[in-house]
Amino acid sequence: MKKIFLFLFLISTFFVFSQKKNTDFIQPFPLFKDCKTSINPSDCFNKIISSKIIEVIETDVQSYLEKKEIRKSVNVYLNFIIDENGKPIEESISTTKIRSNPTIESKLKKMILNLPNIYPRRNEANHPILSYYHLTAKLGLDKENNNVVLLEETNEPNGISENRNFTAPVYPKCQSTSNKVLRKCFSNNVTKLLLKKYRINKAVKGFNKKGSFYTYILFKVDKFGEVNNYKIFGPNETIENEARRSLKKLKDLKPGTENGKPVNVSFALPLKFKIE
Repeated sequence: MKKIFLFLFLISTFFVFSQKKNTDFIQPFPLFKDCKTSINPSDCFNKIISSKIIEVIETDVQSYLEKKEIRKSVNVYLNFIIDENGKPIEESISTTKIRSNPTIESKLKKMILNLPNIYPRRNEANHPILSYYHLTAKLGLDKENNNVVLLEETNEPNGISENRNFTAPVYPKCQSTSNKVLRKCFSNNVTKLLLKKYRINKAVKGFNKKGSFYTYILFKVDKFGEVNNYKIFGPNETIENEARRSLKKLKDLKPGTENGKPVNVSFALPLKFKIE
């Protein structure tokens, strides 16, 4: 008789997934071939993607920073899901725009879809599994050499939640004057609700693989407090459908605001289940 365990991580504004090592996995990171023998393969993966970012949008960033002399740098945010075959899933890709040049986003999306072959993450039973990747790359100008350089990179994004003029969506009965407390209350209650509503045994019925697997739930809380624009990516359709059904139980939210005005807020919820 197989044992099934379900875990939900705290939900966060925007896409917060680190590349920290997970001992449950034989291969805890997605990898490029050239990174397999690297001392730090996850850093190698980041460096290759950062170099490709600069390669495809260098002239756009240079032009933007030269026009906006007050700006010393630009942050580029990449978020995408890598499937079991090591391919970025097109419909899940999210990038950033520089308002004066919206073509940057389309260039980055094309770059992601044309990345070199990726070795997907593998769980403890050596099954290839879905993974989520985020990179924030801070780019600046090297005026001496007249080119764009990478100033900083991280797998922890700087999101709107860190803006002092931003308030997160509010879960019913959460009360506080602290934005930090409201976000934590929202996260805890959403997690509890989905853990309660998710029928894990029904979801994995007929799913015969063992080990740890992820389902990624991406959604928005809109200006009216409604949950919509959600996308579900999991190991099979039954698992995805159960996640979608559970998410529809999330209601009666107060929308997030920026400078006092309601705004759309994106969320990502990694759902991990383990079958023994």
